[in-house]
Amino acid sequence: MTLLNLDLRFITEKQFLILSSIDSSSEIYALQISRITGITYDYLVSVLDEFNKQGLIIQKHSGRTNFLKLTDRGKEYLHAVKKVHSLFKEEKKIVKSIDS
Repeated sequence: MTLLNLDLRFITEKQFLILSSIDSSSEIYALQISRITGITYDYLVSVLDEFNKQGLIIQKHSGRTNFLKLTDRGKEYLHAVKKVHSLFKEEKKIVKSIDS
């Protein structure tokens, strides 16, 4: 199951929340993300596995805890998604002003 093909059009809101949560914390693990976002743990783990396969995240082991970090590729991807989102918001404003 491919959740993410690094195609900016096909990232879900939950996937965006997961990447953003990892990016916004210096040390975060899966259960924390689940609690913060309200995303079920089972779904979260499947998304994290896919992100790991895509090279967007890495896991750093510390004792029994696996902390999550974005890779450089993950940071670039998240930045690109945010930029696309910003462009869509701007486009909506323009269309709305034209329609008015």
